[in-house]
Amino acid sequence: MGIGGNAASVFVSSGNQIAAFSKATWQMETVITLSQLPHAALGNLATHDNCILVTDRMHNQVHRVRIDTQQLVASFPTQRTGLQQFAYPRGVAVDSRGRLFVSDFAGHSVRAVAADDGSLLWTLGTPGESGSEDGRFNVPLGLAVVTGGPREQLIVSYYGNSRLQVFSCESLFYQLIS
Repeated sequence: MGIGGNAASVFVSSGNQIAAFSKATWQMETVITLSQLPHAALGNLATHDNCILVTDRMHNQVHRVRIDTQQLVASFPTQRTGLQQFAYPRGVAVDSRGRLFVSDFAGHSVRAVAADDGSLLWTLGTPGESGSEDGRFNVPLGLAVVTGGPREQLIVSYYGNSRLQVFSCESLFYQLIS
């Protein structure tokens, strides 16, 4: 289950469905059902460019769903994107440049990918290897992009070491919060 939103709506995911609620009235507007993914385990989500980007723990992918047409338009990784398979993707966040950040829970890494096509931009941490050093993770969970100040920052929370790490959205390590 996950929650996210844009200026007009709040979206809640569960199973293979995403419910949309109006921020103005808090009434449910619609339910988007991804019928082509009947066994999906949709999780955390973010919005970008009139699309919902939602993790799927069952298929180890991120799905891109158009808000206006309610259609699944892309899923990644695929062989075409050059992105390795996720190992239980959990958190998602999008920065102002359209870069999607995905926490790969069992892969002990955070990947930055292009939100429009899923191509890999860079990876934080070492995929498949847990660690406690700066820039390494032990089961990363939540992500947030924080604006304000001189540049955007990516905050990564992770379960294994019970702490936060702060990065620039250009993948530079800033600080550890434990």
